Amino acid sequence: SARNRIKNGVEWEQTKLYETSRGKGRSHKKTIDRLEKFDRVVDNLENDGYMSQKELYLERRGENSVLAALLNEINVDIGRDGRLLFVDGRHRLIAAKCLEIPRIPVTVLVRHKKWVEKLSEKDTVEDSRPI
Repeated sequence: SARNRIKNGVEWEQTKLYETSRGKGRSHKKTIDRLEKFDRVVDNLENDGYMSQKELYLERRGENSVLAALLNEINVDIGRDGRLLFVDGRHRLIAAKCLEIPRIPVTVLVRHKKWVEKLSEKDTVEDSRPI
């Protein structure tokens, strides 16, 4: 639905996401309000590029708390093999993918113990693969 909206300009009312939301009993207004919030995320990314929550926090002079800014970032965990595991921030992630933004900042919440042990076996940080 997001890709159809962003790439093809399809109205929200014509998407599966809208249909699903309405099927769960949400009103038209509540559904559109929520989807328009996503539109604002996309507009901001298109107009300003991808800004980290820290950058947005500083630009807005602390409208949100620091903690809220960090938690609103795309959050990932690092698995035992070093793979990034998605935790939260799906709207920003979906928008960035649809806009084909190649690199985005994320907040790492948890690193698997085995990954940390593997990193500690390295002589230097430069020896480990970039995350």
